[in-house]
Amino acid sequence: MDRWEADRAVMLTIPPVTPPHWWRFHTRIGRDHYIRVDTCDYSVHPRAIGRTVMVRADNEEITVITAAGGEVVARHPRCWARHQSRAGRGSRSPAARTVR
Repeated sequence: MDRWEADRAVMLTIPPVTPPHWWRFHTRIGRDHYIRVDTCDYSVHPRAIGRTVMVRADNEEITVITAAGGEVVARHPRCWARHQSRAGRGSRSPAARTVR
């Protein structure tokens, strides 16, 4: 029990502000206009092909934002199943078909 008391004596208090519950990364959108978060693929609007985007993932949602203009090019509910593909509205647009 002395170890527990010694540890608790030197522990810091919990900060008053909660840390963000999301994580982000930057990537370039390839010709297939999908990004991967964990093991799932999420579609991105074809106009973002070739651009660098910031992907923001939290417990409920995946948001893809262009790095240059800050435009949201995709928003999907988070999928916790493994190896799934999520396509949003506009993913089957003529522009997307011509790129393939």
